[in-house]
Amino acid sequence: MDLTKLKWTKNVNHKDIEWAYQNIDLNSRVFELHWKPDNTENAQRPKEGELIIIRQRTKVTHIVELLNNTLYPAKTESCWIYRLVRAVWMAEFWSEPPKQDDVFGGSLNLQGGKAMKIENLSAFKERWYDKGGLSAFQKHVSKELKLK
Repeated sequence: MDLTKLKWTKNVNHKDIEWAYQNIDLNSRVFELHWKPDNTENAQRPKEGELIIIRQRTKVTHIVELLNNTLYPAKTESCWIYRLVRAVWMAEFWSEPPKQDDVFGGSLNLQGGKAMKIENLSAFKERWYDKGGLSAFQKHVSKELKLK
């Protein structure tokens, strides 16, 4: 799998369920990735074709590809805005997805539900700046997740 477009990470935390986006259609692997309604600007930052690592409860559960640059409005007042994504990788064993610290190659303490550019994270800079940067990190992720 080509991870050269892996540039983002996003935390997802639904209080009512253990794992969000677990029961998506396995044929299309397309689903709605949500942001809070007041995070419109952040939701538009990742661009079509770029990849996002989805983290939930300090675990990595998905890598998704943005399918377009469209930000879809909330369907009702109680819903969140969303982008259409396709899962290019999903955790196989939902009882124990990979730990985010293993996938990121070091301690990661990120909260909130905004998309964050990986290269801008201080933990990324500390760990990867002098070890080959984003390209080395992408290779590390491929190895950690046993991607081909």
